[in-house]
Amino acid sequence: MNYYELLEINKNATEDEIKKAYKKLAFKYHPDRGGEEKKFKEITEAYETLSNSDKRKNYDLFGSLNTDNMTNPFDIFNQMFQFSDNDIDEMVNSTFQGSPKIFIKIHKPPMNSFGDINNNPNISNIFGNMTNLFEDIVGNSMNNINDNQNHNNQNNNNQNHNNQNNNNQNHNNQNNNNQNTNKEVYDSIEIKVNIDDIINGNKKKIKFSINDICTSCNGTSAYDPNDLVLCLYCSGNNKGCRACSGKGNMFKTDRRCNKCRNGVIKKENSVNIQIPKGIPDEHVMIIKNKGSFNFNTKTYNNVKLIFKYDLEKNIQIFGTSIFVYINIKLENLLTGNINEKIKLGKQTLELTFDKYIDPTEVVTYEGYGIPMYKKDNQKGDLIVKFDVIYPKTSNVNINKYQKIFKKIFDISE
Repeated sequence: MNYYELLEINKNATEDEIKKAYKKLAFKYHPDRGGEEKKFKEITEAYETLSNSDKRKNYDLFGSLNTDNMTNPFDIFNQMFQFSDNDIDEMVNSTFQGSPKIFIKIHKPPMNSFGDINNNPNISNIFGNMTNLFEDIVGNSMNNINDNQNHNNQNNNNQNHNNQNNNNQNHNNQNNNNQNTNKEVYDSIEIKVNIDDIINGNKKKIKFSINDICTSCNGTSAYDPNDLVLCLYCSGNNKGCRACSGKGNMFKTDRRCNKCRNGVIKKENSVNIQIPKGIPDEHVMIIKNKGSFNFNTKTYNNVKLIFKYDLEKNIQIFGTSIFVYINIKLENLLTGNINEKIKLGKQTLELTFDKYIDPTEVVTYEGYGIPMYKKDNQKGDLIVKFDVIYPKTSNVNINKYQKIFKKIFDISE
C-alpha cells in the first residue's frame, strides 16, 4: 500500500498539499456519505503517517509502519473537519468542478442578543452544527442548486415555512450536540522513557495536575447557593446557551466563591504504571477516569499517556535494533588501542580491539537490542558504528613523525 498513491500526491508534496488531498478524499469516501469504509481508513492511515514529519521520514526509509497504535480514522476526520467559512467555500467549489462558485456567509448574533424569545424559542441553537450545514449544501446535485436559484422568489414568499424548517433543523442540531457531549474526552500527558525503560520495562509513578470541581461551590462559582437564579434565556435546559455558558444558572450578585476560579480547583493526581518492554516511540496508554472533571459529561476525563523516547545523542533505535555511534581517535585506530564501554540501561558492554580495524564496518551484537513489543522473549541486535576523530593540522606529533608515516605506508617523497 503506497501512501502517496492513496492520497493522489507525489513524494515531494508539502504539508498543505497533503492536508488538502486528504480533505477531498476523506469527504468522498466517508461511510456516512455512502463511501467505502476500508478506503476511508486507508487514506486516513496514509494522512496520519505523511502529515507527521518523523513518521513520514521513517516511511520513506523503511516503508509501511506498524499501524496497531494508529489513531481512530473517524477521530482524525472529526478533528480536521471543524469547518471555517473558507473551508466550506473551498470544499463546496472543489466538489462541483466547472460550476459557478458558491459563497456562504454565516451571521452570528452578539452575545446576550436575545431578540424575541417568544417567537424564537430555539434561538440559542442558531449556530447549529456546521457539519450538518455542510451536508445540506454539498449533498445536493447541481440540478438541485439550479432549482433553488430558480425558486428564490418562491422561497421568499414562503418565509414562514422556512422559519419552521429552521426550527426543526435547530432541534436536530441540539440532538447532535447532546451526542457530542457523550464522546470521551482525554487529558494528554507526555512521558519520557530512556533506554533502560525501553529494554527492561520499568515501573513508574506518574504525577500530574488536573482541574477538579470545587467542593465548596459544587462548580457553580457562587459564594452562596442563593446567589444563583435559573437562566432567564434557556430556563436551565440548554447546554449550548451563550447567556449562561450552558450552566443553566445566572448570578444575581457580584459575590463569587473564594475557594476556586470559575468553579475549578487545581489538584495533584498520580498513577502507577508498568512500562511494557520494547514500548514503541509515541505509544499511547489510556488511564480511565483519572483526568480533569468534565462539566459537560459530569464525569472525569480519561488520561492519555504518550510515551516519547529520550535517548543519548549517540544512540538511535530503529525497530528492535539499537545503533550506537562510538568516537575513536585516529592514533588509537592505527595502533589498535581501542577500549570503549557501552552502557545500555543496567547493562554495560566492553568494546576492545588490540589491532587495527576497518572503521567503515559495523560491529553487531546479536540479541542485545530492544525486546519486541508484546513478545519480549525476542530481541533485536546492537549495532556499533565508528566515527574517526582526526587530529588538527597544527598537531606537533603529526608533523614530527610525518616521515615515519610515509615509510610505514610506503609513500615516496
